[in-house]
Amino acid sequence: MYKNKDFDYDLWKGADGKCYARVRSTGEVCEISDDTMKLLRCEEKRMYRELDLRKSLDSDNINEKTKASIMYPLSFETANDENNDDSSWLQSNESLEEEQAAKDLEERFMKLLTGYQKEVFLFVLKYGESQSSFAERYGIKKQSVNEAVTAIRKKAKNFFRVP
Repeated sequence: MYKNKDFDYDLWKGADGKCYARVRSTGEVCEISDDTMKLLRCEEKRMYRELDLRKSLDSDNINEKTKASIMYPLSFETANDENNDDSSWLQSNESLEEEQAAKDLEERFMKLLTGYQKEVFLFVLKYGESQSSFAERYGIKKQSVNEAVTAIRKKAKNFFRVP
């Protein structure tokens, strides 16, 4: 069987049917359970397949190269200055100006809210906490959280209205 040089253990089954592992760095040998043996074997095979797949990035076979590029789409090893035809991943889809404008708009909107409404806005509407867990955490009724959400939505409707 192939021994992966990057894998940290040597694995084998003894004649008695027991599973053993040797730590390569220390040489320490210990008996391991069948479940641990399965787990380590799976990890060793996964690493072997990854190494094999990485080698396929430079393959002439288009099918192998496509499969490898799907698994490792952002590999810096394959990028070179001569052939930048497939370097669209080097460009960011994010716009820092738009992101900053959205943050500024959110900050301006939050100035319209009361302190309690700001907390409801952040935790419930922005971060997705449920109204019931928010109410439970603050020791209030779910109905009052629901009323705050309604008030926030009304203010947002007026604030974000396009003239």
